[in-house]
Amino acid sequence: MNATRQLSAAAWLALAAAFIVMAGQFAVAKRGLSAGLTAYDIVALRFLGAAIPAAVILLRRGARDLGGVGYGRGAFLAFIAGSPYALLMYVALRFAPAAHGAMLIPGVGIVVATVIGAAWVGEHHGRGRYVGILIVLVGLSVLGAGAAYSSPLTGVGDLLLVVGGIEWGLFTLVVRRWQLDALATAAAISLLSLVYLPVYLLVPHRWVFAVPLAELLLQAGYHGVLLTVLAFAAYAFAVRRLGAGTAAIATAAIPVLGTVLAIVLVRESPSLTTWIGLVAVCLGIAVANASRRAGVAPTAASVQTVTSTPMSHAERHVWWKEAWPSRRP
Repeated sequence: MNATRQLSAAAWLALAAAFIVMAGQFAVAKRGLSAGLTAYDIVALRFLGAAIPAAVILLRRGARDLGGVGYGRGAFLAFIAGSPYALLMYVALRFAPAAHGAMLIPGVGIVVATVIGAAWVGEHHGRGRYVGILIVLVGLSVLGAGAAYSSPLTGVGDLLLVVGGIEWGLFTLVVRRWQLDALATAAAISLLSLVYLPVYLLVPHRWVFAVPLAELLLQAGYHGVLLTVLAFAAYAFAVRRLGAGTAAIATAAIPVLGTVLAIVLVRESPSLTTWIGLVAVCLGIAVANASRRAGVAPTAASVQTVTSTPMSHAERHVWWKEAWPSRRP
């Protein structure tokens, strides 16, 4: 196996690992809520867990301007994708199934990013993009109808997840327009979201001490380290090696993975409408993202000459250098 193929295989593995972690956040949060934690607790654990890794990342990228993000833009992004967003999502999961979160957040997000991108900032999309969005909307409508029929509280949770999806769509649109580095952005949001902690500590949280330490470590490690740091690093590496178009199409796997993990980790039993909505949402995301693949410029990695030279020791660690570049000379 030549060096390029080995790196491509590593990129696919990195992409799969990133998507599994991203999809699993809903089931893991649901598990924490079932163990006795509140949404406020999980938000605090998430950003406490991310604090040290985020600080290390920004020290490598340049702490003075938050790794190129800037404090003004960072504050705005922290508002729409930091602690307020996380709190909204975890409150929603008290009422809605984790599988709904795995569908609604990315599904609503791609709709919002497309519509606002076209109406507000003048982005031009092909017909296939809008066909995919229409399919996503059909899937979300089926999911919403089933939720409203099953329980009013589930409907409330779904509405909160829709708001979270709107925030996520705005976040992805703004990051794309500002051309920000994904990992530096995640680190900046994590550090700026620590302003939530003083507010959190004003209220006694005695019930936290009744929750097993292993559960607290799981929530902090998963949401703070795996999700905020390692998943973004793996995704950034995969995009560099495979191209943004391929990675975008593969995001259709997130709702499927999220639903499967909800079944495995928290013993959810998705309804028929959930399965129908899942198929439509995944198909719509794939179609919508596939329509923009042709317009993606090839990356340096995608046009590398294939050689038969075995991968060197330095090449085996190229993913680390690409995912964790340093701005220092």
